[in-house]
Amino acid sequence: MEEQVSSRERIDLQKTRFNALVQQIKAKEAFATLDIEDKTKSLLVVNTADGLKIGPIFGNFDPQESYGLEYEEIVKNLALSTNPYDFNLDKKLALKDSIQDLAKSSKPVDLEVDLKEKPRFGLNSDTILNPIGFKAKLTKLDVIGNPRVPWQVDSVLEDKLKTTEMLKEFVHYDFDNYYITRMFSAGLLGIDKRFVSTRQSITATDDLLTKIMLEEIRQNDENQKYLIYENEFLHNKFFVVLLPGKWEYEQYEMWPIGSPWSGQFGFNHEYETFYGRTKYAEFQAGGYYASRISVVEFLREKKQQAKVIVFREIYDEYSVPVGVWQVRENVKHAFDKKPKEFTSEYEIKKYLTKSMKSNFEKMQSESKILGQKRIMNFFGQQS
Repeated sequence: MEEQVSSRERIDLQKTRFNALVQQIKAKEAFATLDIEDKTKSLLVVNTADGLKIGPIFGNFDPQESYGLEYEEIVKNLALSTNPYDFNLDKKLALKDSIQDLAKSSKPVDLEVDLKEKPRFGLNSDTILNPIGFKAKLTKLDVIGNPRVPWQVDSVLEDKLKTTEMLKEFVHYDFDNYYITRMFSAGLLGIDKRFVSTRQSITATDDLLTKIMLEEIRQNDENQKYLIYENEFLHNKFFVVLLPGKWEYEQYEMWPIGSPWSGQFGFNHEYETFYGRTKYAEFQAGGYYASRISVVEFLREKKQQAKVIVFREIYDEYSVPVGVWQVRENVKHAFDKKPKEFTSEYEIKKYLTKSMKSNFEKMQSESKILGQKRIMNFFGQQS
């Protein structure tokens, strides 16, 4: 019989593995130099006590290409490759053009920087941003390669359009939200262009793109099936439930019973009606918007609308948050799998009660969607 391991023991084991990894990476400080030449296509803008700071991020980490890698490998790649070299935007606006050229490029760009001091390691994890590894003060930045900017992007950015109008054009041309977020953060969008912290731009981009696509989705035919899509990655498991009806969206985040992170109730809950939401999703923050945009992209592709409930189980082993990209990719890849199909909402409830580690019965009492009385319920078993 397999030995049972407690929640605390699982967490301690994971911390031990990551502590050893961190020490290996920190040892690379000894080989750091004051000048670096590499390729980059990412930017990070951080809101600090001293104002906004920005850093080109060297390395090959790409969230869309990192899906499926082992947890430790992802953390290692982020810590080694994601190296922001920051300077205060208020004092260095002369570099604005170079920064924006980097943000517009759809391909990695050759970049050369000089540093005030050798990079120092300090891994800071975050539920929204990617972990930050080595850091140092920047004294010089030169773009020595040629940024590759799609003609559609040049065309849109040359027009005097509001941010929402620009985003509508980008949706039309099917540019992904990672690319759009970089441009948003680098102050390229809208009439009153200004730099925006990456934390804000990630969530704002997910939210605004979703609202644009929902305008189209609300006109689509209603889904008529009872479906569940599932996926697990990086100790996060998602159950995406599609029910017949017009667009509504509900999301739960849960921790297994007995987890030290579970709090008093073990879950939180967010909801929006057919018409959307006007308040920020405070309980789930960027995770709510990252999950929702993947759902909406799927419905747009299928030319349907549906009532949707997303259940996210976060297991103890997820001890180093790697950013909301994993939520976005987790849900996106759930739709790559064949869904489980049921005959009624009642059958879906039975399946979730059996399959989830969390207390589903407790959560469904909070639901705004499950248990809605619809005429079609009475043609099968009532729920």
